[in-house]
Amino acid sequence: MSKVYEAWDGDRTIRNATFAEIAFDKVFSLLNVQQSNRKAALGETPPRFRVAGSNRQLDDYRDAVAIYIEVEDNEVRNLTGWKSGWYLIIMTPVEAKRRLGVL
Repeated sequence: MSKVYEAWDGDRTIRNATFAEIAFDKVFSLLNVQQSNRKAALGETPPRFRVAGSNRQLDDYRDAVAIYIEVEDNEVRNLTGWKSGWYLIIMTPVEAKRRLGVL
């Protein structure tokens, strides 16, 4: 199962527990995940990112602005071109939760 987390831009990208665990094929279709969304391999921490125009001084006060999806090897083993790892989707967590039916 793929794990979905809220993501913040700045140094602390993940600050809380996963809000959904769902099969990758559902995540793929519901959240429009692309191979280019992969930002890091498993075993690494999710990399920092910065949304254009965000103010670094407000990193600790801003709401999450995206989601990270942690995809395990067994989820993509039989899918051509896909790799396990951390996938970043610039979509508000509220919208992602709505699409996944967990809101």
